Amino acid sequence: MHPDLLAAEHLPAQKTDVWAGRYREINDWERYLAGNGIHVVKVMLDMSKQEQDSARSTMSTRLTPRREELAKARAELAAAPGLTQPG
Repeated sequence: MHPDLLAAEHLPAQKTDVWAGRYREINDWERYLAGNGIHVVKVMLDMSKQEQDSARSTMSTRLTPRREELAKARAELAAAPGLTQPG
């Protein structure tokens, strides 16, 4: 991430080598995937703020009914005698 963007986030101080370690973990994981026959393809999605807001609104509209269904199913499960909710 660009240092100017990080500075604007006011994140707590971290070790200076934290990013090197994270990049190493990502690269190790990608090597593992490639070694097991999985093709890793990296892409960059460039969206304007307006496009992001539109996509967020669309996703929220699509997910709201599913969230309500999930809440109802959990309530029914909690009310059923002898059944417990998964952790």
